[in-house]
Amino acid sequence: MLLHVGIDDTDSVYGGCTTYVAHGLILRLARAGYPIIDEPRLLRLNPNIPWKTRGNAAVGFSLFAPSAEWLVRFCWKRVEELSYSARRSGACVVLTEAQCRLIESSYPNPFSSVVDHEYILGLLKTVGAQFRSSTPLGLVGASAAASHHLTQGDHTYELIAYRKPENVGSKRHIDHASVLQMNKAFGNQMFSNVDQDRVLIAPNGADPVLFGIRGETPSVLISAKDSLVTEDYDEWIVYRTNQATDCHYRVKKIPQCRLGEAVDVTARVEVWPQTVQGGHTFLTIIEDGWRLNVAFFKQSGSMRDAASMLAPGDLVRISGGIGTQLPAVLKAEKLRVLELTRLFGPVPPKCNSCGHKTTSMGRNKGYRCPACKRRYPASVPAIMERPRRMVPGEYLPPLRYFRHLMKPPARYGKEKHRHLFTLKTFAYYR
Repeated sequence: MLLHVGIDDTDSVYGGCTTYVAHGLILRLARAGYPIIDEPRLLRLNPNIPWKTRGNAAVGFSLFAPSAEWLVRFCWKRVEELSYSARRSGACVVLTEAQCRLIESSYPNPFSSVVDHEYILGLLKTVGAQFRSSTPLGLVGASAAASHHLTQGDHTYELIAYRKPENVGSKRHIDHASVLQMNKAFGNQMFSNVDQDRVLIAPNGADPVLFGIRGETPSVLISAKDSLVTEDYDEWIVYRTNQATDCHYRVKKIPQCRLGEAVDVTARVEVWPQTVQGGHTFLTIIEDGWRLNVAFFKQSGSMRDAASMLAPGDLVRISGGIGTQLPAVLKAEKLRVLELTRLFGPVPPKCNSCGHKTTSMGRNKGYRCPACKRRYPASVPAIMERPRRMVPGEYLPPLRYFRHLMKPPARYGKEKHRHLFTLKTFAYYR
């Protein structure tokens, strides 16, 4: 019978990787005579969840197996063997086709919302699903990965290569120049692998991942992999993902926003932005009398700089995540300036004698020409429109600060609309 498996929470903040556990499980199933079909799925869930480990990823795949009971026993044994977690909170869910439809129709959006694990536990029991879990927390991602097949909407691919066991924990050896050359050769069909001259394909932690390269098709990624110069590795796999799709943002009005959600809000700036010690910029947006505080962090670079130049009345569209604690703060990830208000203010007069622009001598002290020293009273300046230092448009942080689900400019216009689920045996792994 056709069954769908979801795995989650097998890593920790200290190391490990859920994709590595899933890859090992896929290998063992194939060796036991049960190869998976279609493509394995790497789902990035709501990045605002405070109890996530690192990338908040869950993995799902599909195959034909004798029964859900047999499959969950087989998978859980391997999950326990391969997990890296001091918390021992890994989770495995196995669903039939009918159970998938029931779960997905009742599942709160796992990419943008905070999902209650007790609700998911009750839902799995209601539909009669087979599952194993050390704690209920991991069931949220595992059930999402088992029931969400990424067949509708946009999707991308990531090829992940894993280190030899004896190398895990040591410094990764990846030739910087070969990564830049790979990006130059295949960059039109790849994204978020390089930020200017900075390489983004290798993690920093003590996990088994050597590198992960992201692109639009599996074939491009496999060709790109072969062009890299790295330390020896044996195992790799290609996942279909929801990464770089902006799928987590939900268009909301300010009163509809909830703690922990990923939202997309259009409103007007209420007050002048304030930049505090440390370089972060804060402002308040208002919509029909409802207000929301917004934070632009120093690390967001030019986006933070643009936010600091906004003025009351500007119409903006801000995408980001709401914090999980009160008072609610929208942590900006993308800024789109839709409309700039006109600003007016006093302009120092020009000197009647020599034509130079005068300068202020102090509050209510008048103006003086720097060339001929002629003085003018404070009542002389005219009220004129001030030029704005910015233009409408989209302002984004550097690529290295993009979260997994954020769509980079390189993907604009390359969005996919669906994936045809196939019963063909999956072959893009080793």
